[in-house]
Amino acid sequence: MTAPSSTASASPGPVEHLGGGMRVAYILLGILAFVFAVALLVSFFWQGIFAAWVLYVFVVVSLLLMGIFDIMSGSSGGDPAMSGMRTLQVILGVFVLIFAFVALVDIYFAFLVLWVFVGLGLLFQGIFLLAGIGAAGPLPSWQRGLGSALGIIDLILAFLVLLIPGLALILVALLISIAGFVAAATFFSIGVSGEKKPFEMAMNVPGFPPMGGPGGPGAPPAAPPK
Repeated sequence: MTAPSSTASASPGPVEHLGGGMRVAYILLGILAFVFAVALLVSFFWQGIFAAWVLYVFVVVSLLLMGIFDIMSGSSGGDPAMSGMRTLQVILGVFVLIFAFVALVDIYFAFLVLWVFVGLGLLFQGIFLLAGIGAAGPLPSWQRGLGSALGIIDLILAFLVLLIPGLALILVALLISIAGFVAAATFFSIGVSGEKKPFEMAMNVPGFPPMGGPGGPGAPPAAPPK
């Protein structure tokens, strides 16, 4: 007689059970995130002072983080054959930091950087997406159609953003608002349930492959051998 295996019912990752104080803290964070997202949307379409400052801080902080990351990544040791690329990455990081400090003292320059980054980002993303779909092997028709449609939408948005700079501000404000609503829902869920799941478990959606593929992070445990 074999002992019952607990592997089949094991959790794919540790779930942290929160106490009452932490649950209240997460609920309060959810309320703050929800209020922030609503205030950003309302401000953008009415006066826009709060939205302008949010976008300004977003640009400055993003440039600072990008510059620091490039410098640290380029300065770290690695393959000697890639020393030229690492040096180029450090130089790029220095330029990005200069942009960040200029944006810090000039809000109009910050919005100019945001406009250029969003426009060119959408343009390259659309091109790479269409090129990737074209170079990919056999794909289901719905995946090929969806990828092509997204690539075309990216290209259309890129040209609209480059022609209408204010559209870049609208798109980024909407994305930040959506992120705020998602964060609010996540915090509320954790606070109400009292369970904080690992990221790979929280991102798994029923009906879709687990993150990391079969056997990867978040995948359900394999059935015990018979």
